[in-house]
Amino acid sequence: MAARIQAFDVARAIALIGMVIVNYHVTMSYDQPGGWGIPAGLLSGRAAALFVILAGIGTSLASERALAAPGHSLSAHRRGLLRRAAFLWFAGWAFFIVWPADILHYYGVFLLVGAAALRASSKALIVLAVIAVATSSIFLLCGDYVAHWDLLALEYQHLWTVDGFMRNLLLNGFHPVFPWVGFFLVGMALGRLDWNAQRTRRLCVAWGAFLFLIAKTGAVAAGATLSPMPPTPFFIVGGIGTALMSIGASFLLVQHLPSALRQRLSATGRFAFTHYLAHVLVGLGVVEEFWGLGPHTPQFSLLAALAYATLAVEVSWQWQKRWGAGPVERFFRKVTS
Repeated sequence: MAARIQAFDVARAIALIGMVIVNYHVTMSYDQPGGWGIPAGLLSGRAAALFVILAGIGTSLASERALAAPGHSLSAHRRGLLRRAAFLWFAGWAFFIVWPADILHYYGVFLLVGAAALRASSKALIVLAVIAVATSSIFLLCGDYVAHWDLLALEYQHLWTVDGFMRNLLLNGFHPVFPWVGFFLVGMALGRLDWNAQRTRRLCVAWGAFLFLIAKTGAVAAGATLSPMPPTPFFIVGGIGTALMSIGASFLLVQHLPSALRQRLSATGRFAFTHYLAHVLVGLGVVEEFWGLGPHTPQFSLLAALAYATLAVEVSWQWQKRWGAGPVERFFRKVTS
């Protein structure tokens, strides 16, 4: 059990580091040429997809533990999820003021869907995920994906109109409910697997590689890309494949990494909420104060991201040893419990 939890924490740390690399590149060196931007390009959308899938897995695991506890009811657990969904919704929109690419308010919707789907079978969860992706695909084919977007500046206009708000939330924002809730639902189904079994972990890597190969081959044949914008089915399938490989790799890392590094990465994964806010408010805040936000070279943005990630890993470990849970995680639990 402990190894399983630690592996998911390590996977969350991997997602966090990838997210920082992508966000720093987009903020400081978007559209700047150079090979140093390749890591951000490869990770774009995939780090966030891994985060959302891990959130779905965590929801299933937490539900399993909660419902197994004496005297705990499904309705009580569902109310807890709804409180968390409400908190993330409002916290995300508050954070949106400084970070327009916020994903927290989308998480609020994902958790709302998860609370409604607690009793759904794994097969039903996959069917719902396919429906979410199909809905997005129909919109991409028949609708206007770039409505309200200034893609050169990556800015969304007319957000506070009814049309702009609903399009941004459901169909063409940075992480729209359709199709991104599909990642969360797939994660919920994955959370019900026996992750203590070696066979599950091996199949995770094998299926991940297979799905990524299918997505890449299909995208090349269709003249498309695996970019998250627009979120084509190729991106979704590829994102699931990358996430499965990352999770499988995390189990291997837990087994083979030196104890000191394993514990530090695990602590970093547990502090993901804190670092999601801090990599913008603190990390980018320091860069803006001393160097400005650019435009900088891709080399600068990558080195800045790696510097933040290195500090995040060590600070997380030192904080955990002294005070336990991260500051934002502690507040989140206190408010939503």
